[in-house]
Amino acid sequence: MPRPLFPLHGQYRLRRLLSLLLLCLLMLPSSLSRSTAVPVSRWQEGDIVLQTSSSAQSEAIRLVTGSPWTHCGLVLKRNGRLMVFEASRRVCYTSPEAWVARGVGKRLLVLRLRDAASVLSPARLRAMREAAARFEGKPYDLFFEWTDEAQYCSELVWKVYKKGAGITLSPLRKMRDYHFSHPAVRAAMRQRYGTDTPHDQPVVAPSDLAASTRLVPVRATSD
Repeated sequence: MPRPLFPLHGQYRLRRLLSLLLLCLLMLPSSLSRSTAVPVSRWQEGDIVLQTSSSAQSEAIRLVTGSPWTHCGLVLKRNGRLMVFEASRRVCYTSPEAWVARGVGKRLLVLRLRDAASVLSPARLRAMREAAARFEGKPYDLFFEWTDEAQYCSELVWKVYKKGAGITLSPLRKMRDYHFSHPAVRAAMRQRYGTDTPHDQPVVAPSDLAASTRLVPVRATSD
């Protein structure tokens, strides 16, 4: 089981931060609300789904990235059924219904590769499933390292697209590019890295995928 991002003695502070997160979600613009109604029946293989996670480190990710989207997964076929391939406590497949239910307020954003109908050929999708198979069962990457030994959510999605389809979803960034000024974030970073924060480590966050020009939001209806 992954270590919590915040120390146990900070449970009271964590509860306050989570309450703040819920308040922020209620104040988000209506465009976020409009993104929550995309039914699973409209998902396609290759889609990327994002949500606000209820995990202990979700609030820190929101503060660091400035985005409500703190967890993501990749829609792939498993035994003929669409599933969400994700890095949670380990890399695994999760049913779409269970994945949606885990998110705060069941809010989600569904993104699709631009021109997916022509770009994601059956051969490319098969190659993506084969790339995913090489990651399945890997542990969650608590330290956000750019290796294949452990994976965090957006790293996994990025790598399956790159290794399977040869598609770069977004440029990689450095850890120093994100916002670490909030006291709770600084405390969490000290807990995880001590005094040796890897500022130049390559990173991709769920917010980077949400901002990618290669991806377009899927609308709730076909109108």
